[in-house]
Amino acid sequence: MQTRPRPTPALSIGDLIWQAFFSPAEGLSRAARQQPIGWAIAFIVVIPFIYALVAWTPHKSFFDAPWKDALLAVVITPLVFLVSSAMLHWISWFFGGRGSYPELFSALGFASMPPALFQTLLIKLTEPWGDLGEVLKMLGDIGTFIWGLVLSVLAVREAHGLSTLQAIGIEVTFVVVVVGLVLLWALAPILALLSILLAVITLALWFSAPGRR
Repeated sequence: MQTRPRPTPALSIGDLIWQAFFSPAEGLSRAARQQPIGWAIAFIVVIPFIYALVAWTPHKSFFDAPWKDALLAVVITPLVFLVSSAMLHWISWFFGGRGSYPELFSALGFASMPPALFQTLLIKLTEPWGDLGEVLKMLGDIGTFIWGLVLSVLAVREAHGLSTLQAIGIEVTFVVVVVGLVLLWALAPILALLSILLAVITLALWFSAPGRR
């Protein structure tokens, strides 16, 4: 008699967090399948809030109180995450990915957690070291950025069942699209003025053409 394979038991949130740090490919794959969206949202909201409180300084922050910066982070960070994750999802579909958006959202939420926590701790760890601390923090920020990029590639790969090269291609395409949109936004006023100028020149030439009175 043939027995059915037993379904893989769901991991606890603690196990998912542990694996996001120490076995990210497996952890992000399980996060995508289990879809703990509430926890992903919690990471996206709570960690930036804490980071803004820790990183606040009187002369380098937007507001005169740390809680104001923290509230701004709570508003901006989820919006940026929502837009960027949606863009990555649709780009993934063009690359042949067939995962769902909740799967990718969950995987990216857990992927964002380890670098964000480390960066928050890095501020306090390097603060007493003065100028040397600034250098160490800069090096830590570079390492954290690379770590976050690698985890993002893994999240896309695991959520959409793609190869590593396809996931890297998706991330590169995402960066190209974002840079293109920023350039278009920056050049929009210039393009608008050029369009108006061309329209004026065209109308002037048309009205001054021979045969028109």
